[in-house]
Amino acid sequence: MGLGSVDTWTLAEARERARQQRQLLDQGLDPIAARQTQEAAAALAKAQTVLFEQCAKDYIRDHRAGWKNAKHAHNGHRRLRHGLIRSSASCPSAASLLTSS
Repeated sequence: MGLGSVDTWTLAEARERARQQRQLLDQGLDPIAARQTQEAAAALAKAQTVLFEQCAKDYIRDHRAGWKNAKHAHNGHRRLRHGLIRSSASCPSAASLLTSS
């Protein structure tokens, strides 16, 4: 497990971070798994704040190049804009819907 770049952290800061990781080990926790769990929780929290409208726009932007022609891209955007986005623009994204109990 790396603690960060020598250009970013002073020796004292690196020692403190190493001490914190050893404390996790003493508690029976894997420091890498703990960090991954924390990062996943942060990503989920961020995803829950994104509205469907933004998800749809991001999807169109990210996938437009793979569509067969400009007409497909235009039609997909138009359908989302006039249909789905109007009816669900203020709804939470799918990520938050899937995780709500």
